[in-house]
Amino acid sequence: MYFNHKKANGVSEHLYAAAAKLDTPDLEAFLEEMYYLHATRIANVLGVDESTLLKKIADTRLSNKKLERFRLLQKKSEQEALSRKEQEEWLELVEEVEKRDTKRLQLLGQLARLRKVPLRDLVKEMGLKAA
Repeated sequence: MYFNHKKANGVSEHLYAAAAKLDTPDLEAFLEEMYYLHATRIANVLGVDESTLLKKIADTRLSNKKLERFRLLQKKSEQEALSRKEQEEWLELVEEVEKRDTKRLQLLGQLARLRKVPLRDLVKEMGLKAA
């Protein structure tokens, strides 16, 4: 679904304009926060099983602080500019991200089965993307 910010109310238009000024990492962090807010609101009106799954899915994300550090170390890794200590930290963060992604995928699979929809459709509906 396409969001037409020009036809939205004043608040949505303002949010869109502000978001459009963000650089990509900040925009991604903002979108994650909005996803979490959306999932929490949906969870409050859904059945217990679905609500629990949505909250668990939202909880698999990295904190903003860790995500920011992850991106910084990723960039330094691509430039081959990591110190030994940073390399260890980077590997720990990569492992944590992989564990969280695995858990998220398992939970998304459970939610897809509960909703009786293909996982691919659920991921698209929720606006998720590959890490």
